[in-house]
Amino acid sequence: MTLYRKDIRTLEPGAAALLPPARQARIRRCRDADEALRLTAAGLLLRERLGVTQDGRLRTGPYGKPYLPGGPEFSLSHGGELAVLLLADAPCGVDVEPCGREVPAAMRQRVLTAEDMASGRPFAWLWTRKEAVLKLDGRGITLPLPAFSVLDDELTWNGHRITLTTERWQAHFISCAIVEETD
Repeated sequence: MTLYRKDIRTLEPGAAALLPPARQARIRRCRDADEALRLTAAGLLLRERLGVTQDGRLRTGPYGKPYLPGGPEFSLSHGGELAVLLLADAPCGVDVEPCGREVPAAMRQRVLTAEDMASGRPFAWLWTRKEAVLKLDGRGITLPLPAFSVLDDELTWNGHRITLTTERWQAHFISCAIVEETD
């Protein structure tokens, strides 16, 4: 497992010009300047670490998760001031959020288990771990979020044994989920 990070505050002016035309068009459509920077940073990680320099290089799986034919397993996320790319030898998911992200109690109840809520962990820590698990196959938040707890570093979910890690980096939580074995 290798995790790459890119801080949007360090991007060179005009960096988006290095990206494939479809990503450049997506960036131009952004109404939020920070979101445009996050998309640029994510595109640069794909370019630098996976060689994605042209449109059509990436494909999408049945649930929309991008993959690189013949390439390593990867997952991409962006949030706050970071974009992150996780490369692994097995299905993986990654998520990043600013540490201080809070949400109304009603949303916490919709997405967390009772165990998660009672843990005292910050919402962003819990959320990134849940999202990393859900991104393993691309289904994301279409699955029931309160169906599993993310407090332990290992869990069995959807027939897979998954290892979870979370780090704090530049006021962000970054969580990684990697399939260890299939039952």
